[in-house]
Amino acid sequence: LNVRTRQEFYWEHCGKMSDSEYTGNMTRRLRQFAAAGIITGKNLILTMETDTAPLSIKEVEQVIKIFLV
Repeated sequence: LNVRTRQEFYWEHCGKMSDSEYTGNMTRRLRQFAAAGIITGKNLILTMETDTAPLSIKEVEQVIKIFLV
């Protein structure tokens, strides 16, 4: 919840993007989210990482500042 704007956000972390089965399941999940009105860039925050490109705390802090503060 962005306390200032009162807008609710969902945050989905995609932590195994190196795994092709996982990415296929993630694609289906994003379609289900969209059908429920949970839309990337509107009220859905996505963060991702792979085995060789982990998500950093700096990136998480940036997302929090942009969407939630």
